[in-house]
Amino acid sequence: MRLRQVDVLAHERAAGDENRERAQNIGERDMRLLAEDRALLVSEIVALYAQEPKLRDMRPSIVRGYLNPPQSPEECIFSKTTDCLSADLHKEITPCQFGGDPDCTQCGCLASVALDMVGRHRLGRVIPVRSILGGSLSIGRRVRRFRESRTVA
Repeated sequence: MRLRQVDVLAHERAAGDENRERAQNIGERDMRLLAEDRALLVSEIVALYAQEPKLRDMRPSIVRGYLNPPQSPEECIFSKTTDCLSADLHKEITPCQFGGDPDCTQCGCLASVALDMVGRHRLGRVIPVRSILGGSLSIGRRVRRFRESRTVA
């Protein structure tokens, strides 16, 4: 089972200097969870939520979001609402904090999953927060373009 392989790899990483060389080869292995492994992991975390104090921040509604993460940076509220810069503060990292061409279907970002759950919440059981956020971002872009056009002229 792939889940067990991930557990073994995490143990190797934490094992210390004697396993450092083996841990450096981890990048060569596929560490993505299969869909059934992800579902098993989510169900185990949800089941442990009430028993383990360290999991209090891992609310079941948020953890279940890992079963259906945003499919692209365009769908990801976190990538839309944050700007990430390189360590030298000169280069913008896009389209999200991972940069490049992220595989959002395999996203393990808690912020992304949590904000997606917030976006699914309906105010008054009618209006999705995602719609309000989308409108706000659209207005913000228009205001920015207006201000930029005034400084150029």
